[in-house]
Amino acid sequence: MLALSGWGLNVRVRRRRLVVADGLGPRRREGAFFRASSPIKRLVLIGRSGSVTLEAIAWLNDTRAALIHLDWDGTVLLASAAWRSDDGRLRRQQALATTNGTGIAIARELVAAKLRGQRDVLLERGKSRGGDHDPRDPARRSR
Repeated sequence: MLALSGWGLNVRVRRRRLVVADGLGPRRREGAFFRASSPIKRLVLIGRSGSVTLEAIAWLNDTRAALIHLDWDGTVLLASAAWRSDDGRLRRQQALATTNGTGIAIARELVAAKLRGQRDVLLERGKSRGGDHDPRDPARRSR
């Protein structure tokens, strides 16, 4: 994912490369990407000032990258879905997951992974701030 924000957002194609820029003055950033080696799967634009050319939209589509435009408060202003193959077997399994317990198992694992990640962040932040509080310590948990 590549996120651009601030004033002066610009997404265009120059010499068959996608050229992206954000910021103003000394904080301006610019980069260029070739189609064959582009790591962009999603281009997220945050703000209301700037431009995106039709050629850039076609370039993103050709490389199967999605384009998302968000307002400063997180409101979705535009969302494109990258083209993907339509595998009937996958669609069938997704539909069945709601009734055969697979969906619940996946949801449980996702929530567990999220909680493990949050725990790790809390532990790391506690260490970086010089604290000795361990959220896993049952004696220190609030009830």
